Amino acid sequence: AALGVVGFTTPPGATGNSVKTEEYDGTTWSEVNNVSGAGRSGPYLGNMGIQSSSLLVGGENPSGILNLVEEYDGTNWTAGTVYPAPAYGGAISGASGTAALTSGGVSGGAIINTSNTYNGTSWAANPTINTTRCYMSGFGTSTASLITGGILPPGPNTYYDKVEEYDGTSWSEIADITTA
Repeated sequence: AALGVVGFTTPPGATGNSVKTEEYDGTTWSEVNNVSGAGRSGPYLGNMGIQSSSLLVGGENPSGILNLVEEYDGTNWTAGTVYPAPAYGGAISGASGTAALTSGGVSGGAIINTSNTYNGTSWAANPTINTTRCYMSGFGTSTASLITGGILPPGPNTYYDKVEEYDGTSWSEIADITTA
């Protein structure tokens, strides 16, 4: 089971940022209810939640960078508590839409090293990640997670092979991936 949510639409017939949601059942993709808020691209991405309890955080669209949060219950998207700052392009991980961890990304035109935890009601600041970057992959839960790779723009971009582990208290760098 998987979930594909929002993104940037491309020609032909491009209309900008999508509000679409699709579910995968192991064989086919099916379009289901759209997100309830703004269409967007570049939200926090990673291995987060399950098909019946997931989270969509931040993103960007022509109106700017967003701090919107939406929770998915397997049928509908509803507004969650807004993210601490408008942001996009970071990593997210978590076991459900009520237990998530974000890290890095872009906010206010700068690459950030912040990390936040969501409990379904509010966001709490965590220790910062060790290497400031965006567009990483996130895996795990809100108390035991990994972030891998990433880039540091502007061009020429710096590409990272870094891997950091969150143990529920702090981030530490562990063995790097073989290719940035």
